[in-house]
Amino acid sequence: MRTVTLILLMLGVFISFPLTIQGMDSSEKKMVKKQIEFLKKSKLAGGYKATEVTSVHLLGHDIPETFTIYVRGEGLKDVVYRAQTYETKSKQWRTVYKEWRYDQFGASYLLEQGKLIDTKKEQVVVGPFFGSGAIITPELIGSTDGKQVRTLLQPDKSYSFGNVTIKNKTLYLGTASIVHDTYRYEKNKWKHRVGTGQDDRDLAGPVTKWLKLSQTKGKVRFSTSRNVKLKIGDTFAIVRADRTDTSPFSYRTLQSGSSKMKYLYPSVFKAIKKGKEEWTFDEHAYGLYTTLTFSID
Repeated sequence: MRTVTLILLMLGVFISFPLTIQGMDSSEKKMVKKQIEFLKKSKLAGGYKATEVTSVHLLGHDIPETFTIYVRGEGLKDVVYRAQTYETKSKQWRTVYKEWRYDQFGASYLLEQGKLIDTKKEQVVVGPFFGSGAIITPELIGSTDGKQVRTLLQPDKSYSFGNVTIKNKTLYLGTASIVHDTYRYEKNKWKHRVGTGQDDRDLAGPVTKWLKLSQTKGKVRFSTSRNVKLKIGDTFAIVRADRTDTSPFSYRTLQSGSSKMKYLYPSVFKAIKKGKEEWTFDEHAYGLYTTLTFSID
């Protein structure tokens, strides 16, 4: 598996998508790679240029579909999403999904891909990414029946310093490491639940240390020390202190200079170098700035 990543650590944003071509023989892999390289250089009528291409098992076939994003325009962007599947009888690629989005504030990106419905079919999350607030507006595209590709889910909201993750058949949406919404596909329906402090922990997975946030008089504060001691190899994540808290905290962290931390997908940092490091923690909703000091041994 090959992973292409766009990491915007200064904004607390991580975007990743894999190119999935496992489970095929060598000739099929070469064919898919050749088609991807072709699509990267492709254009559509009206001035649309391909900006991102991936392979993804949208229909659950052994040979994955290709998914391409085309963009045109200065300022506001027009976007085309197109998926193609390989027909073994005709030995041709056939378009199975093509949709337009007009006048977006930013270009669309492949934000995530993974499995939410079963063990064979994959879905992609796409959407614009724009502004100094690193805002994303996600849209989930895939198939429930293995025949038709369509928009499966399109939440009517945006996420500043957005994080979108598919993990354990759950779609997590939120700001940096704070989960605002979760979606699961159950009994042929999408089940929505407002994110909690427990979801923050589930998203991060096991870590060495939790840095915990709580809200007092309308302002977010660290309930754990802002002077954080770590050892090489330690991991940490920022979560809401109360596991039942549904408050939609929104924050970003600003780091100066070369970081001694490595950002691990989806919301965990790992200490990789000895020394000291300071972060500015910006709680946007209330304009609160504070300093986190890390000492790594």
